[in-house]
Amino acid sequence: MELTNKLNPLNYLIEYRMVEISNKLIHAVINPIGAELISLSKLRDENILWNKNEVYWNRIAPNLFPIVGRLKNDCYTYHNNTYLLTQHGFARDNYFEVVEKRESSVLFRLVANENSRKIYPFEFIFEILYSIVDNEIEISYCVQNRGEGIMPYSVGGHPGFAIDGNLTDYFLDFGMIFSPKRWMLEGSYFSGETKKLSIEHELKLNYQLFENDAIVFKNPEFKQVILTHNEKGRIAGLSSDTMTAIGFWTKKNAPFLCIEPWWGWADKLENSGNILEKEGIQLLAANETKSHSYKIELF
Repeated sequence: MELTNKLNPLNYLIEYRMVEISNKLIHAVINPIGAELISLSKLRDENILWNKNEVYWNRIAPNLFPIVGRLKNDCYTYHNNTYLLTQHGFARDNYFEVVEKRESSVLFRLVANENSRKIYPFEFIFEILYSIVDNEIEISYCVQNRGEGIMPYSVGGHPGFAIDGNLTDYFLDFGMIFSPKRWMLEGSYFSGETKKLSIEHELKLNYQLFENDAIVFKNPEFKQVILTHNEKGRIAGLSSDTMTAIGFWTKKNAPFLCIEPWWGWADKLENSGNILEKEGIQLLAANETKSHSYKIELF
């Protein structure tokens, strides 16, 4: 079987019209491919998301579904069958139907089809709702299991915020004193080891922090983190009351920092491969619907 996330090759041959939503404070642009947020700004200010440069990364703010992170050997087992599924799943590469569009909100939908069942044998509806209220945009994920058995899934956001100058000009403000466990990665997988960090409200940023890939906190104590510039002050805050993990990621000298709210995470090195036993996986009963959301606040 070909290892691919591309469910519909026509997605790469057709240019789709971008979708714009706004209120009196915020303007957002979303690409129907992946329902990906590609621009977010106050009406008279610059875009706070980074301008994509494939030298560093070929995404801006992808939506991750039906997995977050990488599966061991890019595959999983379900009912004694093996399925190939690459990092972060297929939703980010596929066309979402616009179900409902209003001035300050838009609802996108992706539905299981013949191609998706070859790599993810579940009957799903995956919806993403963008809603602007005051100086915030809320990104809501709604996952519906239309099948007869339990449906395993993970979901998450991956917005990349623009870094102007050097990463050392910025810090993360958690608004609290705590000592979280950083879950260490070996390649794209969790090694099982952790490293305790001591954070007194702020984490000063530099590229050395990301030499071993992302900084990941599982079951975070905090509900909000604010990207802040040393001189310009607060840039953007990301918050979620329900996220089960959060990742921070960039590449050496890259002009972005990703703040990633997750409901699930990558495999450990010793994972069995059984998707129903995967640590952090969400399990959805037949005909059940579950929602997850996070907000981005602009200052």
